[in-house]
Order: sequence, then structure tokens, then C-alpha cells
Amino acid sequence: MLLNLLVLGVLALLAGPRVNQLLEPWTGDSRWLRLIALAFVYASCLELVSLPFAFWSGYVLEHRYQLSNQTWPRWLWRKVKGYLVGGPLGLLLLLGLYFLLWHGGPWWWLWAAPPGWG
Repeated sequence: MLLNLLVLGVLALLAGPRVNQLLEPWTGDSRWLRLIALAFVYASCLELVSLPFAFWSGYVLEHRYQLSNQTWPRWLWRKVKGYLVGGPLGLLLLLGLYFLLWHGGPWWWLWAAPPGWG
């Protein structure tokens, strides 16, 4: 988790402005397309950093202590299914949050709060 926070910090503070400039010709003035592209870049970088740890803890250690008989291709397919389900759901949540931030005015947090909090 600390490694993910460090990578997010580096991406946001150091690489983020440069990535944004590189994406600008591809996305034009559409802030929605730029948000989706930046989300994909950030998620890909985070996954590339955390994938070795996920493999170690989810495949190597489980086989070392005979907690799993899952094959390597099955483990990989399970990760891909997680991306196929989690990616679109995470993107919908991100787009919903930014819709509230961009169109909700100073009271965006009230619209984003769970029912009963406002």
C-alpha cells in the first residue's frame, strides 16, 4: 500500500503534468477524454508496480504452503477477469465523482455523500 501511495505521489506531482501534455494532442479540449486517458495511464502504472507483489502473494506463497492448486494460466485469467470487471466499474465511479465535482458547484460533496449524511 505504501508503494502504491508513493507511485501515486510521483505520478501526480512529477509525471502528471508531463503525461497531461503528452495526452493533450490526442484528447483535444475534451476534459472527459483526458480524464479517461489519465485514469488508464495511472491504473496501468499502479498495476505494473503492484503485479509482482500480487503474483508473489497470490500464487507463489499459496503454492509454497500448498494452499492452492491453481495453475499459472488460471491465476492470470483470474487477474484479467478482475480487470474486466473492476476497470469499467472503477471508471464509472471516477466519471461520476468528476461529474459531481465539475457540475455540482461548491455543494458537490453533499451530492456525493451517502444517503442520510446530508
